[in-house]
Amino acid sequence: MAKKAQRNQDSFMQTLLDGVESKLELKTLHEKDLTDKLLSVFAGPIGIAPGYSKSGGLVALAIADDMYCLIVQFYSNRPTTGNNARGRGRGGKQVERPNKERDLSGRKLLEEFILCREGGDLLAFDFGPLSMSLYCGVDLRITNGIDIQSAFSAVDRKPLSAIKDAVGDTLRIFEENVINVFQNPLYDPDKDQHCVSDLAMRAWISQYLFTIGNGAETFTKVVKINTKVLTPQTLDILAKMTQDSLRLAHLKPSEIKHTFMMTQNWDGPGVRSGAFQNRLRPGQIVTSTVQNAHGATYRLHGHTGGVDGRAANLDLSRPLDDTKTILTIKSIGRDDPTTAEAHRAATVLRILQGNLELLADNAWIKNIWFPAAPDDSGDTLLVWPPEWTARQAKANSAFPSSGDNNDRHNLNKSQQDAVDAMLSRSDTNRITIIQGPPGTGKTTVIATYVKEALERCQGGIWLVAKSNVAVINIALKLMSAGFMDWRLLVSQEFSHADWHGHLYESISSNFIRSNEFFSMSLNRIKGCKVILCTLSMLSNKLLKKFVNQVPVNTIVVDEASQIEVGDYIPVFDQYSTMLRKMCFIGDDKQLPPYGQEDLQDLQSIFEITHLRRLCLFLDTQYRMPPQIGAFISTNVYDDKLNSNSKHPISNSIIACQFIDVVGAKEQVQATTTSLINKLESEAVLKLAQHLQDHGKNYKIITPYDAQRVLVEDKMKETGLQWEEKVYNVDSFQGNEEDYIIISLVRSMGLGFLSNLRRTNVMLTRCKRGMYIVSSRAFLHKGPGKGSIVSELSTYVGDIGWLEMKDIETDDFLTNPKKQDSVEV
Repeated sequence: MAKKAQRNQDSFMQTLLDGVESKLELKTLHEKDLTDKLLSVFAGPIGIAPGYSKSGGLVALAIADDMYCLIVQFYSNRPTTGNNARGRGRGGKQVERPNKERDLSGRKLLEEFILCREGGDLLAFDFGPLSMSLYCGVDLRITNGIDIQSAFSAVDRKPLSAIKDAVGDTLRIFEENVINVFQNPLYDPDKDQHCVSDLAMRAWISQYLFTIGNGAETFTKVVKINTKVLTPQTLDILAKMTQDSLRLAHLKPSEIKHTFMMTQNWDGPGVRSGAFQNRLRPGQIVTSTVQNAHGATYRLHGHTGGVDGRAANLDLSRPLDDTKTILTIKSIGRDDPTTAEAHRAATVLRILQGNLELLADNAWIKNIWFPAAPDDSGDTLLVWPPEWTARQAKANSAFPSSGDNNDRHNLNKSQQDAVDAMLSRSDTNRITIIQGPPGTGKTTVIATYVKEALERCQGGIWLVAKSNVAVINIALKLMSAGFMDWRLLVSQEFSHADWHGHLYESISSNFIRSNEFFSMSLNRIKGCKVILCTLSMLSNKLLKKFVNQVPVNTIVVDEASQIEVGDYIPVFDQYSTMLRKMCFIGDDKQLPPYGQEDLQDLQSIFEITHLRRLCLFLDTQYRMPPQIGAFISTNVYDDKLNSNSKHPISNSIIACQFIDVVGAKEQVQATTTSLINKLESEAVLKLAQHLQDHGKNYKIITPYDAQRVLVEDKMKETGLQWEEKVYNVDSFQGNEEDYIIISLVRSMGLGFLSNLRRTNVMLTRCKRGMYIVSSRAFLHKGPGKGSIVSELSTYVGDIGWLEMKDIETDDFLTNPKKQDSVEV
């Protein structure tokens, strides 16, 4: 393997930097084979580079100087439990080794002679995550670690940008080859023969930059990383912050197959993206399958050019004309980090580089990640700066409790308690956490709080959420409450007329696109006291004029249970001098942070143990018919959730019905790994036709995106209204509709139904009625038996089951035999 890798290595050496020749001796071995003799050959600056498993565990490390490159393969030496263990090794799995003492000796040699050698500089791209991978993956510390990107001014921190800054005009850079070498950090020689040479190349270029021009002087000025001086508690927290982010990055697909349609542009054929989730973006590396006029197919490589909404230009290796048809487009490489993700990584890097004031002086970071020891009662005391308390006590003295406010007559007791906690500026309520099950009026609580806060002169309010849709829901609630003194900030891409522009039509005078931030007149925000945006938008560097007008004094986070707690690090860092209050509203029985099912130990603010005691519970739901609400209360919320006794759908009406689709089978869609169920889709269409014919408001939701596409396509074919009708479960949290049609899809395994949180979201969207399309055999005798949906079908009993023939009649909704199934 070493000889083959050597040939690849020489080839790459000469195609990254023109005129540079380097013939390395490349050797690949396991950590147990390290010897003093081999390690002693390294002299001068050393470049290192990591190789990761699919799950983000460190499995290999390349070490290079100008003559030698050593690749060490790691195996975990610790007992591990999935991803919860600090030492993950090869994908989080323990690998038994025959000679433990010899392995530990090799590890010790690596740390002593390479990673912590006296007076020796280590250089690496993205050294922050690498240092934490060495610590939590294989229990190794480093000293004198130089993060290469920290030496240069490129804000994107891409390796290519740093290499350009380092090389300047002295050498020609083959940019595409650099991108190819750095785009995939995965190390699996059995599946990818180039991963060894790519890993060696990344290590070699790291040390080579030190030798170019005034590289030595440039890199010497960079503050070095020394994990030996940090306490285990600090390292454990930083490692979790970093590893969570790294593992989430690895969940991003390395290849995306795009849905699109061909169009004719003024300069030739073009394409239009079909879905926002897999849209084409500027600068993506793409591979296209093209068919000519004779039916022959071939592949073209290239990249995307300009993108405007759905429209995208392709710069391919051969030009296209009217006789060519693009059959497929696949982009290669993971999406770049967002501004917020980059800010989070930069904050952790600064701490690793010795800026410990971020931990010592930032009250938010200290109280969430480094709390004081519990008191005698076992409660963790949150400690806030005394000057905050003194100022707030004076401000609060002028405003008594608002419990008797006339605007609150529609709020129940738990909602009023939540509003009071949000208004309070005492240290006890400086962090306010509110759990709101489905339909309990979370956005009503937010709207009431905003109005009362401004009456108390508590300005500087920022309302944020993970998704743009959740932010829009808050805006619409404020508008319905008669409050319009706010502005909504949204990315140009999301709000483009081709994508979601229609969502903003009713609030056109109150929202501002990101492309307007720089040149916008201050008159557009003059006098405004409330700003709405996504959490990620708070990291936008052009927010200064908004922050000057509306200081970030209070942040209210909606759907906080969907946000990984590390995502708040940029906010706590950037706004620490002005931020005085955080309100987190969500429900840890609904959708978790993205990736939690795969990574297990991701946490939202609700999973932080010492903060959980602060949580207030909204105890009454107003959305679902009481019969459904009672079932959800018992099976999800420990009988703590009450239902509105005045709900228009009484228990005499069957609000939930199951459609027994005999013989329905799940299938893997040919072009994806997602599932479809064709017989279920036919039943869904029949139900949709009935509801549309009778003027009922309805939505269709399904766990699998392929089924969503199938149903939507069939609705188009049959002439049904299809726009804004079909959703997957994740995209419908926070939404509701009078009637909900659910297609479970599954017939041979639990799959989605094993996830209680997502199933809870699916079952709690209806205001008047719900139809669940599945198979009785699957839910009562098959793999679905015992799931919460199976329990619901037993709960409604035989009267709640319909057969296909029941929904095939034209008078399905008005047939006297079925009149008790839907209120007409």
